[in-house]
Amino acid sequence: MAIDVRCQACGKQYRLNDELAGKKFKCKQCEAIVLATPSSGTNGKAAPQTEKRPRSEPPAGQSPRPRPAAQQTTSQPPKKKPVGAGSSGAGQPVKKKKRPAPAADPYANDAFGALDEFGGDYGDAWNDDAADPYGSPPPRRKKSTAKSFSKSKSKTQSKAKSGAGGFGLPAMTFNFNRLNAALVVIGGMLIFFGFQEIRLRSRSGTAPLEITLSELLKNGPGSGVYLTVTGKLPTDDGFVYSERGGRYTEVWVPCVPIEGTGNANFLLYSKKTPTESDVAGMAMNASHTGMIINDITGLDAETKKLLGTIPGVNPDTALVFEVDRTPASVAKIGAMILGGLLLMLGGLFWIFFVHS
Repeated sequence: MAIDVRCQACGKQYRLNDELAGKKFKCKQCEAIVLATPSSGTNGKAAPQTEKRPRSEPPAGQSPRPRPAAQQTTSQPPKKKPVGAGSSGAGQPVKKKKRPAPAADPYANDAFGALDEFGGDYGDAWNDDAADPYGSPPPRRKKSTAKSFSKSKSKTQSKAKSGAGGFGLPAMTFNFNRLNAALVVIGGMLIFFGFQEIRLRSRSGTAPLEITLSELLKNGPGSGVYLTVTGKLPTDDGFVYSERGGRYTEVWVPCVPIEGTGNANFLLYSKKTPTESDVAGMAMNASHTGMIINDITGLDAETKKLLGTIPGVNPDTALVFEVDRTPASVAKIGAMILGGLLLMLGGLFWIFFVHS
């Protein structure tokens, strides 16, 4: 059931559910507070339902009833009266108030909006909400996850190109060639020889220890490998050498004690006798200063085989005495190890981090 309610200020008619009788609401035309009571003539009962006819066709036997001025359709919307019309300010023109935005609509939560005949924004059952220019905004669409994923992927790729693990290094690669491989090999060799020099220096004194060959063969080198050896003679069975381009690169000369007793297990070793005359001059010297290098180097298989053909020589136990070799200084050892380390690291950096 419905009741007809009339605004006492402007005469605006409303049709409300009878369950809303006795409650107050604000008039949409003049904004006056209206008590929901039935209009005179209804006696609190719902007005009888009449059949809706087109406006152009009045009931039979009746002349067209003039439309109230407030409901006449004009090109301009009707002027609104201020609250409390009929006072001293009545009849004076007032500024037209702008319709509030939907978010600030004071009737958005109005319980009477469901039966209001104005617009879809008040939930009117007799109007189409789709045609309401003040309807609710369209639902927000969630951004595509594919777009955000592509952005994060591109950021990850750019980060991988700009740095490795966040330490400012370029992206790892593999660029192997002869030059960077040579740097690694040379660096490793320098480090290896540097530690060999440390081993020889640890068994060497500040000055060479003078000893005869017979004593050396009898007692061994002991804790000193930096020696001046006297009382020796080269054997008559020749020597073993390596050559390159017609010049000797390495020479091994077996020697025996000058007393003529003992075997030829003492080998003079030199890299500084390129000719046969140089070898003869070295072998005939009465004494030699150098170092026994068995702790850091050995004889290869071919050299052992050739020395094994000389009578009295046992290649496995022979003492290899490098002529004119002296203990390396601390500065030289440090330079070898540090330089080798830098070369090796440079070569490895080139291989793994320098793009071709």
